[in-house]
Amino acid sequence: MRAIASWWIAAVLLAATARAERIRWFCDPGSVNLDSSGTAMDAGFEFQLGVFDAGFEPTAGNRHQWLDHWNAAQSASYDAVSGRFTEELEIFDNDPPFTVGRAAWVFGRKESATGDEWILFRSAAWLWPEVVPFSPEPLQWNAADADVVPAGEVDGGAFLMRSQRIRRYDQWRTTELIGEAEDGPEEDADADGVANVVEFLCGTDPRDPGSRPVASLDPGGASLRAAFPMDPGSLAVATVEGSGDLVGWDDTGILVERSGATLVATDSVTVGSGTPRFLRLRVEMP
Repeated sequence: MRAIASWWIAAVLLAATARAERIRWFCDPGSVNLDSSGTAMDAGFEFQLGVFDAGFEPTAGNRHQWLDHWNAAQSASYDAVSGRFTEELEIFDNDPPFTVGRAAWVFGRKESATGDEWILFRSAAWLWPEVVPFSPEPLQWNAADADVVPAGEVDGGAFLMRSQRIRRYDQWRTTELIGEAEDGPEEDADADGVANVVEFLCGTDPRDPGSRPVASLDPGGASLRAAFPMDPGSLAVATVEGSGDLVGWDDTGILVERSGATLVATDSVTVGSGTPRFLRLRVEMP
């Protein structure tokens, strides 16, 4: 009778353990993985599997908010010798924010005093699973299957992953404004009429008055359209505003698109309507 009772308890424990859904998330061993400079990723990289807050979609325009909305479920250290990361996550419930159907992401980061390295990716098929009793095999989420990559690159041909340099203003200042007295965001170290924070966003040299961000205009469109240079890794908030009199400014009706190292703004006011139009770039710290 004692043996039967013991067997029954063991069976109950086994059933309880088997309720966990599992996700194996990884990149294949031997992969060529690089940082933004083209150097092999090192052991300073850490990867996390997780989700963003409900209603938040990570884009290039809100990159300064990613960490505030990020929820990590598990972390994996990068093995520079084997060229991989790999972990297996057991899921026992679907408590928020890890609800069924939520988009799942892999977020890789390496921090340093002068700039961080980020890579964020997912596959459209990576949806947070429902806990299923007796799930026999783990889900297989391979970095090589990623098809949504808001930061960095995946499957670049000569490499599997390549991270992107991301810098806050204080990190940028330590290399670009070292030794300068006027190193604040609103100051102008080279006295060229462009605030340091604008040069931070645009990727120009804040100590060279000959290096200034210059907008290019598209004269052939129905509306005023301007392209501004941009360092895509700068964590600054860029807003393009329009005005008809150079006094009142707002961003109503202005479409802003980011493509690589360019920010393109298209006004909604039709050219030739009799109303003068002007566009300006406003840059703020997050």
